[in-house]
Amino acid sequence: MTARIISHEIRKSPIELLVAELRAIDRAHAAQWQAGIDDDALHARHWAIRESINATAACTRAELNAKASAAQIALDHDPDFECDGLGSARELAKSLIADAMAMLDGKLEVTSCP
Repeated sequence: MTARIISHEIRKSPIELLVAELRAIDRAHAAQWQAGIDDDALHARHWAIRESINATAACTRAELNAKASAAQIALDHDPDFECDGLGSARELAKSLIADAMAMLDGKLEVTSCP
């Protein structure tokens, strides 16, 4: 009998995978910033990932936690909520609240999400 081992990475949702990528890019961005390097492409990817997270409904507690992590990363870059746009801390927070309220109201269920 062959044992089946399934990686935890395989079981991650799209939001969780996006947040993992966001964390990696955030670390790379911070390292470049410390070195005095401003990489516009990396910054643009950071925003694009946050926009994708914002556009994806969180259907589980793990996804809500992941989306909250993304909102915290955005907030770390914009503590005064000055930035605007779909990947901003403000928009991620609004998305997180909407998802949490939908889950609490029973409007979102794991089966209704991809």
